Amino acid sequence: MRVPVDYRSSSKECYESFCKKHPTIKVTFDKWRSIIYDFNESFKTYILETGHKARLPSGFGEFSIIKKKRKTIKVLPDGREMTNLAIDWKKTKEK
Repeated sequence: MRVPVDYRSSSKECYESFCKKHPTIKVTFDKWRSIIYDFNESFKTYILETGHKARLPSGFGEFSIIKKKRKTIKVLPDGREMTNLAIDWKKTKEK
């Protein structure tokens, strides 16, 4: 059975905790949540587009994406070459 997660970055409890830690910053819950979602979206796009490692604060580690391009090439009857084909699992299991 799946265990419920007790921490979500955009939950109401996190918002209330943020407000207690930073009483001088006045922001509504909806605005606070949209800031978090926008940051996460831009962070994801940055990592996908650049391929750089991004270090998280407080010693949480790094985010990175490692891509490897498959070099499978198949020539079609009309002369076109197809690359990055899906793996043929039936032939793989036979070998």
